[in-house]
Formats: sequence, structure tokens, C-alpha cells
Amino acid sequence: MGKTVLSVLVGFIIGLILMGTVMYKAAPGLMLTESESMYNFEESVDRFTESVKDKDWKLPKVHDLQKSMANFDKTVGPDAYLVVS
Repeated sequence: MGKTVLSVLVGFIIGLILMGTVMYKAAPGLMLTESESMYNFEESVDRFTESVKDKDWKLPKVHDLQKSMANFDKTVGPDAYLVVS
């Protein structure tokens, strides 16, 4: 019985270590990426929307973060916009 408990415990610890390693390596690829557009907000959205249509994708909603945050009396930097697809 003692040997079985030890085997299960060792297996569990090894599994935790392996899962932690896999998550550490995989996590960066699962994050959102950010890149600065060389166009203003409206032109960036227009270009992105056109690209979405060309690829037959769907664009459910576009958010202007400055406008959304202004509703709550908060300000964000001039380049803080969010486009959700």
C-alpha cells in the first residue's frame, strides 16, 4: 500500500512539472498580440474591415476604447484602441 501511494504521489508531481513546463512554453502563443497601426483609427478600422471581408471572415463589433472609457469619466492614451474580431 505504501509503495502504491508513493508511486501515485511521484507520478502526480511529475505530471505537475510537465504540465507547468508545457503551459509555460505554450502561453505566449495563446496571448493577444499588439501592433501599432501606421494609420489613424478610422482608416485602420476601414482597412481591417476590408481585409476581413476579403477573407470571408466575420467582424462582430469594433470598439473605440477612448470613447468607451469616456462614458466612465476615464481617459486612455491617444493610441489605445481595441478592435475585436
